[in-house]
Amino acid sequence: MIRRGNVYSLVLFSIVAVLAFAMSAQAKVTLDMVTHWNTGVSQGALLKQYVEEYNAMQDEVEVVLSSDPSNSQLSKILVWAAGGTLPDILPISQVVIPDLAGTGIIQPLAEGTLDQVENAFLPGAIQLVTYDDQVWGYPTENMPNALSFDTVEFANRGVSTDFPETWPEVVEIAKALTTYNNDGSIQKAGLGWSQGFRENIGFLMSQVWGGGGQLFSSDLRKANLLSEPVRNAVDLLEDIVHESGAVKLGGSRTLEHQAIRITPGPWVRGSILAADESRLQEIHTAPMPVGPSGNRVVANYGWAITIAATTDHPVESQEFLAWLANDVQQDTGTTRMGDIMATLGSIPNTRADIANQPFVQEPFMQGFVAPMAANQVRSWPMVPNSAEVYKVLNRELNAVINGKSSPFQALNNAQTEIQAAIDAAVAGE
Repeated sequence: MIRRGNVYSLVLFSIVAVLAFAMSAQAKVTLDMVTHWNTGVSQGALLKQYVEEYNAMQDEVEVVLSSDPSNSQLSKILVWAAGGTLPDILPISQVVIPDLAGTGIIQPLAEGTLDQVENAFLPGAIQLVTYDDQVWGYPTENMPNALSFDTVEFANRGVSTDFPETWPEVVEIAKALTTYNNDGSIQKAGLGWSQGFRENIGFLMSQVWGGGGQLFSSDLRKANLLSEPVRNAVDLLEDIVHESGAVKLGGSRTLEHQAIRITPGPWVRGSILAADESRLQEIHTAPMPVGPSGNRVVANYGWAITIAATTDHPVESQEFLAWLANDVQQDTGTTRMGDIMATLGSIPNTRADIANQPFVQEPFMQGFVAPMAANQVRSWPMVPNSAEVYKVLNRELNAVINGKSSPFQALNNAQTEIQAAIDAAVAGE
């Protein structure tokens, strides 16, 4: 016989259990997302707007966005991983993908999303996030090199803006555009070289690949820096900088002090707009020159948005990023991440964005867009210990540019140090 008090207790327990189950079913999944962009302005503000849109359109997931400009640094990410405080979603530079993938800090995209990515994204963009035959996130900032040039200066000097195809031809035009002071020093350079790592290494890669060479072995475990194509490229770099009499090191990327310059990526558009909006129509870009074999291969450097391997919510993270980066909006024909990248001035990564983002039609964008659309871009090789490898390589290239080392010495130094860095990383795998 069941007592009345026991019946009440049983009913109360059942009600509590049902309520607890209902509350559990209704509990939102929280995704912690960190960005290196300032969420108060420009691309960061638009990202924040889209996060708020996603949170409002459904009840299952809440994305909590925070900004940390230092989070993209490898050292910061390693500290997070060691302390167990990795966010669910984080941005990274492509050159640290081998380090983060090899140590199990980030996870590749799920197999179910790969077909969507391959159908939606341009091949050159997918290269940015592909390592060890897996795709490690969605590409964001996309930075192929190009040559930017001041059409006003060309017109003032009577030089045609039909841009040449080879470096010797570019140098000849640069000489015609260079003006000098009374003491023979350069007043305004025909060609500017800022010595940034994207410009230096981008030039080297484009010339080596355009000559049929490789900087590293096919398995990315051996450096080929003493090979003939690499030596020829660094010899050309030395000749351009030191023998042409048309090059000025450093200088503004807005082309106020040089007529032509290697431009590290389309984001420079923002610098031009900030300095003088009217100048954007006067500054055009052309694709990087072809290599010695007549082939054009443009080095492409970029960033990605990735998912931490430690997340408790990989499915929800994948779904949110697919909505952000892959979903095409009906009213614009663009993706939300494409809109964010347009604010930054970065080359579109998807077929929809390269067709429908209005700014892509600007004269300034043509030197970046044409190789991307023609699949003439190639991502920086993701060798083990990439960050250290490219740090050493850029240091030695700058030693040549600044006259502190010969090409032979620089390449010997780079070969030794870079091979040691790769070997150390492979030994630790």
